[in-house]
Amino acid sequence: MKTNIHRVLGPLLWSLILLFGAAGVVSADESRANVRVRIDTEFLEDESLLQGVYVWRYNVALTNRTRTELVLTGRRWLFFDERARLHVAEDDWLEGEEPRIPPARTFRYTTLAELETPTGTMTGSFFFRTRDGEQLEVEIEAVELAVPEDSDFYGANPF
Repeated sequence: MKTNIHRVLGPLLWSLILLFGAAGVVSADESRANVRVRIDTEFLEDESLLQGVYVWRYNVALTNRTRTELVLTGRRWLFFDERARLHVAEDDWLEGEEPRIPPARTFRYTTLAELETPTGTMTGSFFFRTRDGEQLEVEIEAVELAVPEDSDFYGANPF
């Protein structure tokens, strides 16, 4: 079910992606074929109560489908809440390390997302470098963040 927020955020989101996009990178269609991105989310009720905001854990799995090692050099996340407020999270990588992903291997990490509303979306890009120094940007398809219907938080404002 598409909501009004999705109709508003869609064009805005793509405009921002183009605005923040990096020059000299491989096209999105080609890069998605080279790196499989899987994101699983879970709403955290207890953490949300502690923090006073809606909190999700998201697990990311990046599978290298190329024939060469990839170095994960950065990421950019765009988080939108249901009021169309944007939060950008961009960094070089976790604690200054650059994970290396050999061909046919998967790199995984887990982190948190926080929103002030019970629904929103997240999208963005991962940035890689090949052994030859080629830069690769892999766009992340939009992931919906929503309090589950079976949650005590659904339809309520616990804050």
